[in-house]
Amino acid sequence: NERMEELKAPGELLADVTTVVVLDSGDMINKDLLRLTMSGLQTVILVVLLLMAAIGWREGLLAGTAIPLSFLFGFIGLYFSGNTINFLSLFSLILGIGILVDSAIVMVEGINRRMKDNPTIDKNEAAISAIRDFRAPLISGTLTTVSMFVGLFIVSGVTGQFIASIPFTLVFLLFASLFVALAIVPLLASTFLHRRSTSEFEVKQLAYAKKLEAWYHEKLKYYLDSKARQNHFLSLIFALLVFSIFLPINVFAGFIAGPLVYVVTKRSKDKQLARPISNWKRKLMWLPQVALSIVLAVVVSNAILPQASLVRVIFFDQSDVDYIIVEVEEPEGTTKEVTDISIRRVEEILYAEDEIDSFTVTVGSGSQFGNGGTGEKFANIFANLDLDRERTSSEIVSDLREKMAVLNDIKVNVSQPSDGPPTGAAIVVKFLGDDLSEIMQLANESAEIMRTQPGVVNVETSTNNNSTEFVLELDRDKAAASGVSPFLVSQVARTALYGTEATSLTTLDEDINVVVKLNVNNDP
Repeated sequence: NERMEELKAPGELLADVTTVVVLDSGDMINKDLLRLTMSGLQTVILVVLLLMAAIGWREGLLAGTAIPLSFLFGFIGLYFSGNTINFLSLFSLILGIGILVDSAIVMVEGINRRMKDNPTIDKNEAAISAIRDFRAPLISGTLTTVSMFVGLFIVSGVTGQFIASIPFTLVFLLFASLFVALAIVPLLASTFLHRRSTSEFEVKQLAYAKKLEAWYHEKLKYYLDSKARQNHFLSLIFALLVFSIFLPINVFAGFIAGPLVYVVTKRSKDKQLARPISNWKRKLMWLPQVALSIVLAVVVSNAILPQASLVRVIFFDQSDVDYIIVEVEEPEGTTKEVTDISIRRVEEILYAEDEIDSFTVTVGSGSQFGNGGTGEKFANIFANLDLDRERTSSEIVSDLREKMAVLNDIKVNVSQPSDGPPTGAAIVVKFLGDDLSEIMQLANESAEIMRTQPGVVNVETSTNNNSTEFVLELDRDKAAASGVSPFLVSQVARTALYGTEATSLTTLDEDINVVVKLNVNNDP
C-alpha cells in the first residue's frame, strides 16, 4: 500500500489513475500474527493466574516465560530448516501454545516443592535435584507428544506437502520447550524464586494453596479407600471413551455400546474383587465381551438408524472468507466481445446483492483461484464481500448459484477459495470401454443424474470438445486452373491461422522466435 501511494504521487506512473486494492494477503497474515500474539498473551496470563493460586506469582511468571523463549528457539529451527511463516505454521504455533508450557510448569513446581519442603537447601541444589528427578519423565513425555505429530511427515501426495509445515513447527516447538524447561527455567529459578514466603500476599496464597490441596486430597481419598468406587469410576471412563469414538461414526451406536461396555467392565472388575484371579485370565474373559458389545451396538444401530453421526468428519472445512469468485466460460470460438456481453449479465445479478462490497471483472482468462483457463471464451469476477455481512461466504455462494442458474446458455461457476491444498473434484466417476460414443452417452447421463442430487454443484464431464475445427472444401477445378495443390492450400490456411516460425533472434537472456502470419484481418 505504501508503494501504491508513492506511485500515485504527482509525476509518477499512477498519478492520474484511481486504484482500488481488491486483495491484500499481507493484511491476512498480519491478522493471523495478531491472533497468535493475543493467544500467547492469554496463555501467559492464564498460566500465571493458575500458578499464582497454586504455588505463587513468581512461579507463574517464571513458567510464563517459557512461551516466548520456546517460540524464539522454535523460530530458529524453522529458519534453518527452510520453513516459512504461513497460515499453517501460524496455526501450529497457536496449537502448540497450550502444550509447550507443560514442561516448564512441571519443572517450576518441582523446584518450588524442594525449596518449600527443605528451607535450608541451596537454590542451585534444588534446581539440580529437580532436573535429575524430572528429566526422564519430561523427555519421555515430550517424545510421546512428538511421535503423535511425526506421523504427519509420512502423509504422501499433495496433502502431505501441504501440511508438512505443521509437524515441522510443532516438533521444533516441543523440543524447544523441553530445552527451555531443562536448561533455562532452572537457571532463572535459582535466581528468581525465594525459599520461603516473605510477604503477606505470599503467606495468604500459600494458605489458600494448602486448603485447595487438602480438598483435593479428601476427594481423592474417597475413591482410593474403596475398590468398588474405583471400579465404578474406571468403568465409567472406559464407557465414555467408547461413546466418544462413535460420535463421528454413529451416535446411536455409542448410546448402545457405552452402557454395554460399562456393565461388562464393571461386572468383570467386581468379579475380580470378589474372587481374585490372574490378570491375564481376567483380560482374556473381558476383551471378548467388550468386543461383542461393540459389534452388537454397530449391528443394531446400522439396522435401526444407519446415518446418525453427531460430529461431521471433514478433512479441510470451508471457512468464512471475505471474497468469492465467479467464472464464466463460453463455447469454443467465442470472441472476447461476446464473452464481455455475457459477463455483464452476471454483473447485473451481483449489483443487486447488498452483501457484495465491490468486484473486479477480467475478460480473457479464468481466476487464479479457480480453473485458471485462458482464452477469449473465459471471464472471471473477483468479488469482495461486505465485512459487516450477516451471512457467511458459503451461504452467499450457495444463494448466487441458485440465482445464476437462469443463465443456462453460458457456463457459470460460483466458488470460494478452499482451505486445503489444490485438489480435484470431491467425486470422480470414470467410464472405461472401447465404444467412445457409448462412453460419452453414459458420461452425459451420469452428469444429469449428479446434477439432480442435493448438495452436488459444478458437475462437469470430460467429453466436451474444446477444440476449434475448420472444414475447407476445395474447388479442385479452380485450384487446377491456378496451378495450386491441396497441400499448398492447407499450408496457406495454417499459416493464416497459426503462422510459421521463420527464424529466431538470440539475445543475451533468451531466444525469441519470429513467427510470420498472413495479414488476413486487414484490408490490403
